[in-house]
Amino acid sequence: MLLNKFITFVYEEDDSYDPVLSETIYGEKTSTDIPCNISDLTEKESKELFGKLGTQYLKARIIYPYSRPYHYVMYEGEKYVVVSSRFDKVFYLKACKNE
Repeated sequence: MLLNKFITFVYEEDDSYDPVLSETIYGEKTSTDIPCNISDLTEKESKELFGKLGTQYLKARIIYPYSRPYHYVMYEGEKYVVVSSRFDKVFYLKACKNE
């Protein structure tokens, strides 16, 4: 399998309030770049996995399982949500249109 692309798993910590210091402590954003193979989901795979057609999904395959917490994935400057995953090595991504 050719790993010619990179995806970035992003984890954002929540903001918290420190009553002793009387100030807000802002959460950090942690990102991890992972080499992967990206391909489009075929209509047949889309129908079998999600039960609907016409929605654009990407399939990202990585070599080693990624089991650390994350909120979303960045690919080529765009934000994606992980809709489903298999064995923490295959991730089905859907583009976020909100941001």
